[in-house]
Amino acid sequence: MPGPLREVRARLFVAEGQYVIVGDVERVPGIRQPVATGVVVTAPDGALLLPGMNTGDIWVRAETWAAAPPLELAGWDDVVEVSYAATTEARLCEGGGRAHEALPDLAWDGPGTYRLRVSTRGRDAGAAADWLDDDEEPVEEHRIQSWPAPASPPVVHKATDELGAYWRSTPG
Repeated sequence: MPGPLREVRARLFVAEGQYVIVGDVERVPGIRQPVATGVVVTAPDGALLLPGMNTGDIWVRAETWAAAPPLELAGWDDVVEVSYAATTEARLCEGGGRAHEALPDLAWDGPGTYRLRVSTRGRDAGAAADWLDDDEEPVEEHRIQSWPAPASPPVVHKATDELGAYWRSTPG
């Protein structure tokens, strides 16, 4: 199978234990719990992602694909999939709502419905660290894979970290 169309790994600053994917950085949609996947929840033109890190950098690898990539569970703590409806673009935003310029538009094929597979590792270490200064190496990594696909229910492929268990069990 061919590889990703585009793949970028970068440090992403998170604040208040979250970061978002949005089409319009001026209009972040209100997203509420519960978070059935324990990792990500979507709303029209938006997604809220829950790292363990409260404030500081995490590693994010964003990949765009023409079709569903092979499912890789080894080396990841949690792996989930959700649908994302994009009316414009889908930009990863750092804490404070600023689009991360190095990371690609996840709605690379224009408006439509995409599948997002989010794989995480180190969220429990991120929660334990809580805060990292700019000169410290991130302890947490997220991989977000995106491809055009019809809307379908969320899927949890793997769920092993404590933070995800907390979010899946917390009532909205």
